[in-house]
Amino acid sequence: MNAREAIEAAKKIFLEIFGEEEVSEVGLEEVDFDDDDVWNITIGFRRPWQRTLKANLLGESAPVRTYKIVRIRDADGALVNIRHREVKAT
Repeated sequence: MNAREAIEAAKKIFLEIFGEEEVSEVGLEEVDFDDDDVWNITIGFRRPWQRTLKANLLGESAPVRTYKIVRIRDADGALVNIRHREVKAT
């Protein structure tokens, strides 16, 4: 599998799992191929309730962006797992 195929597989799996949560602004953030022959595809997105939460708690209108790492096995394109990617505040 090449990088483009891994990205397409990750996005498809991501949307199958998180699509019902009305995610928006879904986009590719990072691509990495690790020593275990697994593609690590980071997907960024927004959830409707995060926009409201940040506005209410912090008095800001900018929505929060969330990141998930979709891990795809190179040999067969199977999902290994999905991990939350923490982002440190700057």
